[in-house]
This record gives sequence, C-alpha cells and structure tokens, in this order.
Amino acid sequence: MDEKSMSLLITKMKEELDKQTLNIMEAISKSLMLKIDEKIEPILKENVQMKQDIAILQNKISFLENKTKKNNIILHGLPEKDENRMALSVQVLEQLHQTGVQLERSDICDLYRIGRKNENKCRPICIIFSSFWEKVEVMKNKKKLNKTFYLSDDYPKEVLLKRKELQLKCREEREKGNYAFIKYDKLIVKESNLVDKRKRSPSTTPPSNDSDTSMSRPSSKLNKKDAFAYMKARAYSMSENNTYNMLP
Repeated sequence: MDEKSMSLLITKMKEELDKQTLNIMEAISKSLMLKIDEKIEPILKENVQMKQDIAILQNKISFLENKTKKNNIILHGLPEKDENRMALSVQVLEQLHQTGVQLERSDICDLYRIGRKNENKCRPICIIFSSFWEKVEVMKNKKKLNKTFYLSDDYPKEVLLKRKELQLKCREEREKGNYAFIKYDKLIVKESNLVDKRKRSPSTTPPSNDSDTSMSRPSSKLNKKDAFAYMKARAYSMSENNTYNMLP
C-alpha cells in the first residue's frame, strides 16, 4: 500500500472512531438522564404537592387572621401620654361617642397601641369590639368624628402593602374622571359614562287631554249608577234599528 491509501485509511478509521465515541457518549448521556429523571420525578411531584399544601395553609392562615381582625378597628390621631389601659379606654370611648353610637366599656374587649413608642409620632390604637355589629355601626358613622381623628379597618400586613400599591393607581383613575375605590386588596374602577347612565333623566310625558278621554270613555262611577238606564236605552235603540230595517 502506498502512502496515500494509508493516509485515507487512517482518516476513515479516525472518523469511525469519532462516530463510535459520539454514539457511546449519547447512549451514556441518555441512560444517565433517564436514571436522573427517575430519581428527580418523585422529588418534583413532592415539590408540587408541598407548594399546594403551602398555598392551602397560607389561605387558612389568612382566613384565621381576617377572622381575628373582624371586630377590630384602628383609631388614628389620639395623642399619646403616659397612660394605662383604663385611662386609654376612657379617652377612646370619648372619641367614639362622637359617632353617635352608644358604647360602654363592656363593648370593648381590648385596646392597645400599635408599634414601637416614638416621641415624634403618636401610635395608632387597635380597638377590639365584643360584637361585629358594634364595629359596623361605628364605621358607618366615622365621618362624624373630629377631623384630627379617623378610623380604619385592621388589615393584615400583606393587604396593607397591596393597598399602598393600589393608592397611586386609584388616584390616577380618579384624575381621569372615573369612579375608583379600593375594596380590601382590589381596585374597583367604574367609568364615568357608566355612572352617568345610571342616573335617570326626568321623563317627559305628553300632556293628557282630559276632554277627549272624558268624551271617549264614560267614567266607571256613572256606569255603575246608571247601569239600568244605560241598558234600557240600548235595548230601545236596538228595537228602533230592527223596525227601521223591516220597513220596505
């Protein structure tokens, strides 16, 4: 064999070896991937199940948190002094009486200031009512409070953060002329056109002609009083028509 044929043979052998190595590597990688998938698949399923369980637990926690805060309101603006619970309850009741709702000390289960003490700020007060309906009545009349004080619902931290994010969008929608408000953790927007359509315009009814109606239709009272006379006159007119038709 000459040198050219030898070189061609060597190159072909190298190509075959490269193909075989590629095939071997692919087979090894496939087998490894299958084994890895077999081991990872139950882990992935378990991970999905854990995420579902965590979501269910989070919903339950949020439900319980909302339930515990159901009877709570937050009072803002009451100056903070060196006071005990009893003195604080007296001050809170004085402010809540401005709403017009008659409350007693027994109507409030507990109250306390929220957050760390700060000399530059007065901390808000969390008020826990013994009844949900008392809280509702107070919140209905909260506009009667002095302007230096205001009431708000006791929301969880996640809801408060969400409401802060929605406040900017709510202002933008109001600047556009739309009717917008935040309900719990959602922004509700109603276009101004839809709100205007709900306001009914005064209906224009055509003037009634009393003379025409009175001429075309006799009143029921007259018919009831003169029923016998009416039937007698009708029978008489029918007899006249019959006799007229019988004439030659």
